[in-house]
Amino acid sequence: MTFTNARGYDRIYWYDWLSRLTKVEEEYATNLFTQTTYQYDEIGNLTSFIDAENHTTSYTYGSIFGLTRTTYPDSTYEEYFYDNVGNLASFIDCNGDETEYTYDSLYRVTEVEYEDQSTLFFVYDLNSNRIRMDDDSPGTGDYVEYSYDKWNRVTAETRRISQDSYTVSYQYDAANRLTNLTYPNGMEILYSYDDLNRPTEVKRYVDGSNDEILMDGIEYDTESAVTQLDYGNGLRASFSYDSLHRPLSIELRDGETSYLDLDYTYDDNSNITQLVNGWRDTDTNWNSDTESYSYDGLDRLTSASCTAWSHSYTYDKVGNITAKDAITCTVNTTNEVTSLSDGTAFAYDSNGNRIEKTKGTDTWDYTYDYANRLTKVKENDAVVGEYIYSVDSRRIQVKEGIANTTFIYSGLNILYEENTTGTATYIYGLAGQIAKMTTIQGESNTFYYHTDHLKSTRLVTDESGTIVEDVRYHPFGEPITNGEESCLYTGKERDSTDLYYYGARYYDSDLGRFLTRDPLTGTNTSPQTLNRYAYCLDNPVKLIDPVGLKSTTGQGKMCDEAGICIRATPDGWIATNANGDVISSTDIQEKIDEGDYVGAVIDVLKFLGYINDENDITYIDEKNFTFKYEGRTIQITVYSPEDVEAIEAESKEVWTTRGETLRPKRNSKDRVFIRIYFKKGENGYNMTFAELFHTVGHEMEHAKQFISGIFYDWEDEYTSEGARALSESEAYRWNLLMLPIISFPGAAEMFSNEWLKNITEYQKYL
Repeated sequence: MTFTNARGYDRIYWYDWLSRLTKVEEEYATNLFTQTTYQYDEIGNLTSFIDAENHTTSYTYGSIFGLTRTTYPDSTYEEYFYDNVGNLASFIDCNGDETEYTYDSLYRVTEVEYEDQSTLFFVYDLNSNRIRMDDDSPGTGDYVEYSYDKWNRVTAETRRISQDSYTVSYQYDAANRLTNLTYPNGMEILYSYDDLNRPTEVKRYVDGSNDEILMDGIEYDTESAVTQLDYGNGLRASFSYDSLHRPLSIELRDGETSYLDLDYTYDDNSNITQLVNGWRDTDTNWNSDTESYSYDGLDRLTSASCTAWSHSYTYDKVGNITAKDAITCTVNTTNEVTSLSDGTAFAYDSNGNRIEKTKGTDTWDYTYDYANRLTKVKENDAVVGEYIYSVDSRRIQVKEGIANTTFIYSGLNILYEENTTGTATYIYGLAGQIAKMTTIQGESNTFYYHTDHLKSTRLVTDESGTIVEDVRYHPFGEPITNGEESCLYTGKERDSTDLYYYGARYYDSDLGRFLTRDPLTGTNTSPQTLNRYAYCLDNPVKLIDPVGLKSTTGQGKMCDEAGICIRATPDGWIATNANGDVISSTDIQEKIDEGDYVGAVIDVLKFLGYINDENDITYIDEKNFTFKYEGRTIQITVYSPEDVEAIEAESKEVWTTRGETLRPKRNSKDRVFIRIYFKKGENGYNMTFAELFHTVGHEMEHAKQFISGIFYDWEDEYTSEGARALSESEAYRWNLLMLPIISFPGAAEMFSNEWLKNITEYQKYL
C-alpha cells in the first residue's frame, strides 16, 4: 500500500498474508528510500525490527503474558517479569537495576521499589481515584494527597516538600468547567465561558467587584479557533488562519502601535517555508527579518536562514543529525551521538542516558536516579544544577548555586514557585502560559507572555505594556541572546545547565536532541518515530513535544501516518485529513442531536480516516450504509434510540451494547456487518461524540481483525472463546490508547476494567 503525501513523496507499506506489517519504505529524496523491516513469530509477536541503518532490535517472549526481553543493537538488554495474572512484577533495565511493582486485588499499583530500596506508595479510594502517593527516597520523603467530589473531579491537591505543605484547589460549575483555581499562596484565578463552553475571561479575584483582568475580549471563528484576545495590560493579540486552519498571522498591538507581527507561508505538506518576523525590542525599536526554511522528503528541516543566522542540516536514514553547518556528528548503533568534529565527545550509560560531555579541557558530568531522571549536572567538578522529583515525577526542587527553588504544579503546568528571594505564580489560558506574577523582596509585578505558533516566548511585557524582554531563536531552540526570562522555547524552562526541562526528560537545543531515550518506543508504521533521541521528527519549526514523549503540531494536533490530524479546541475536536477536509466534533454532535445517526457515524469514520470522501460510500439509506475497506465491503446498520427501546421492549431487558461486529465465515469474502446502537443515557441525553468515536473505533478494530484473518489464527491457537476474549482485549487496548486524545467521563475506568476482564479470560486458553 502506497501513501503519497501532498509534496509527492511516497511511503510504501508492505504486509504479509496475515496483514502484518513487514516493511516500510520512505522516500527521503526523489526516488531514494529508507527501508525498515519487521519480523514476527508464528503467533504474530514482533520478534525484531531492522532500522534503515541496518541496526537490529530484537524481542523475546518467554512468558504467556508477553514480552520478556528487549535486546538493543549494542547487545544491551532489558527484561520484564510478570506475576501469575499478567501484571508486570519487575523490570531490569540495561544497567542491571531492578524495579519491582506490587498490586492490590484490583490490579492497581500500590508500591514501586527501586534498586536502592527507595519505594513509592499509592493509595486509592473506592472509586479507584488515587488519593495519596508517598516517596520514601532519601532527600525527598514527600507525599501528595488528592480530594475528589462526588463526580470524581479533583477538588484539592496537597503536596508536602521538605516539611512544607502546598495546596492547590479546584472548583467547577454544573457544566464540569473549571471556574476557580486557588494557588498555594491563596491567590484565586477565575475562569468564565460562553454558551459553547469556550473561555471568555481570566481574572484574579480581589473582592468580587474590583477583580484584576488578566485576559478577556476573546473572540472565535466558526471552528472555535481564537481570532482575538486582550491582555490585562491593554495589549491585543490577533490571529488569522488559512482554509486548513494553519496560522497565517499572529499580531500584537497597543492601539495602532505594533509590537509583534508574525506571518507564515507553507508548502503543500504544511511545513513552514517562510516566517516574516517583525518585533519591537526593549528599546522600542522596530525590527524585521525573514526566515526561510526547506525540507527533505521526510519533512526534516535541511536549511534555515535569515539575516541573523544561516544553518544547514544533514541526517542519516533514521533521523540522527549527522551534520550541522560545518560540524559533523558520529552516531553509534543505538542512535547516541558519541562525538562532534569540533572535538566534543559524549559518553552514555547502558540505559542510553548521557553521563559525560567533554570539549577541550572542559568536562560536564550528568547523574541520574533509578528512574533515569537527571539529578545533578557538574561542570569541571562544580555543581551547576541539582534536581529533586516528586512521587509523580514532577521536578519539584532545583538547586542552582545557593538558590533552592520549589515548584508546585497543576497537571503538567508549573503554578507556583518560591525560593529565599520571593515567589512567582503562573497563570494559564488559551495561549498556554499568559502571565507571571512575582513578589521579590516585597515588590510585586505582573508580566505577560506573548508567543508564536510553537508557544515560544517572543515578547515579555509588564503591567503597563512596556516590553521588558524580546527573544529570538535558532531553529532548534537556541536563544540568540541570553536574558532574564527562563520560560522560552515552546514555553519550556531553560536553566543554568543550558538544558530545557520538558517533563519526561531534558532537551539539548545545541544538538537538537534529548539527553535520554524516549520512554515511548514510537510507531512501526512511522519509522522516524523509532529514533528515541530525535527532537520532533527533526522538524522543530512545525512540531512541538509538550512533555518530552510525543510530537504534535504547535496548534496541539495529533497526526497519524495517513495524514489525519486531530486537534482539541475549546468546543471539542477537529480532524483534518491529508486533503485538508475538515470534520468537527461539534458538527457530529449536532447530527446526533438532530437524529441524523447515519450521517454521524459516517463522519466519525471520516474522523478516523476510514472514509476519505462520499465516493467511498457504495450504498446508503436511512439506517444502513456500505463502504470499501482493504478490498472488503463493510456494512454498518445504525439503530436509533427508538430502535433500541423497541429491542428492550421485545427482549424485556435493558440493552447495554453500543456496538457489535458480526463474525464472517472463515476464508469468505463476505461483507463485514457492524451494528451501532444509539442508546440514550440514564439522564435522557443522547450519546456524545466522544462515546460514538470510541464505539465506532472499537468496532472497526474488530472488523480489521476479521479482514486480516488474524482472528481466525487466534481461534486455531486459543479456541473460539479465547479468540473472542483476545479480540475484545485488543479492541479495548485501542480505546485506552485513544484516551489521551479523546475521552469522556468514566471512560478510563470502563475501558480498563473491560480490558482486564477480557485479557484475564483469554489467559485461561493459553
